[in-house]
Amino acid sequence: MAELLWPDILPEKSHSRLYTAIYHIRKAIAPYDNHLSLESTDEGYILYIKNSSIDLVEWEHQLSLLHQLNSENIILFEKAMELYSGPYLGKYDYIWAESERYRLEQLYINHALQAARFYEQQANYQQAIQWYFNVCNMRPDHEEAVLSLLKSLDRLDNSPLITYYYQQLEKAMAGLQLEVDKEIKDWYMKWIRKSPAIQEKN
Repeated sequence: MAELLWPDILPEKSHSRLYTAIYHIRKAIAPYDNHLSLESTDEGYILYIKNSSIDLVEWEHQLSLLHQLNSENIILFEKAMELYSGPYLGKYDYIWAESERYRLEQLYINHALQAARFYEQQANYQQAIQWYFNVCNMRPDHEEAVLSLLKSLDRLDNSPLITYYYQQLEKAMAGLQLEVDKEIKDWYMKWIRKSPAIQEKN
């Protein structure tokens, strides 16, 4: 734990910090002893939780119950997705939280894309677009979501947003020193050629 939390500090100093941190944690949770307790073991520490619910655990549990989306459970699905309020511990720049932050973000994105595809199958492109918005605003470099969003926007004749999200993708990929996927670039150029309003501006 000491190496994970303070990798750049000498072992003797990091261990001292760890014991101090454990002391303060125990002091902080003491008023909530009916819910939390921190116990030492041979290999470290275990935080015991009782008479409590964890929003993250509840969120994942609700999603696990909704494997196949349909018209009967889509409302429950959307309510469950609303429980995701942003990056895990997003206010804190903890290196040890990065893998969990990424995992939960991917979980949200995968389910959001599932919802978007469901609405596309129902020809409800406005709702599909909203879910694609959620993904693209979170990850402007998500090429699959961007292409699907552009196609859905095209169905609703929303030229300004097509240009905006394509340009956002270009910026995001440039930041990663990558090129926009050829399929997306070809689709966008074809869309420009068939859009008189865009041609007049150019």
